[in-house]
Amino acid sequence: MKKKILYAIAPYIAWIYLKLLKYTARYSFKGGEYLDEIRARGEGIIYCSWHSRLIGPLPKHEKDNIAAVISTHGDAEILGKVMTWVGYKTIRGSSNTAGTQALRGILKCAKKGHNISITPDGPKGPPLEVKAGAAYAAMMTGLNVVPIAVGARKKLVLHTWDRMQIPAPFSPMQVVYGKPMKFSRDDEIEEVQRRIKVATDEVTAEADRLVGG
Repeated sequence: MKKKILYAIAPYIAWIYLKLLKYTARYSFKGGEYLDEIRARGEGIIYCSWHSRLIGPLPKHEKDNIAAVISTHGDAEILGKVMTWVGYKTIRGSSNTAGTQALRGILKCAKKGHNISITPDGPKGPPLEVKAGAAYAAMMTGLNVVPIAVGARKKLVLHTWDRMQIPAPFSPMQVVYGKPMKFSRDDEIEEVQRRIKVATDEVTAEADRLVGG
């Protein structure tokens, strides 16, 4: 009974939190010119961030026509509902393998003109490792892969597998976008995974350095 009540009210609490974060956090941006160049060419984007940093970017990309990959496990129902409320389309699945429901959803949404958001180490790790499904998505869509990270000076770090960060409202926040990467179906998947990991690690370290977190 208590769990049912929690699942019922949690989306509303999360929605209020995201709105509070959107209007009170002091966001700074680095690398936004990469997005401007891609949009000027009329091309799509795969935003790629580690699972631990998925919350920080949400309030600032509500209107970017993004379809976000989220897990099929129970807790993701809360996240999926809130993301839908604030303007995201959701794709259910994980980054584990190539022929998954998530990959099919990514290809379908990309064909319709959506940008895509993935956490390549989600939904349950290992942390900071790019899974095959994320790499295949980059290779098969041909979209611009843009690594993104948000550093928060004030935050709560959860004792979860990924050390999930919950940015505090009113906190200074640093968003860093990395240089876009493009891949093809002919690329070696191990090299695609390596490049995505290196780029995502770099923007994460830079966001933390700039915000002083």
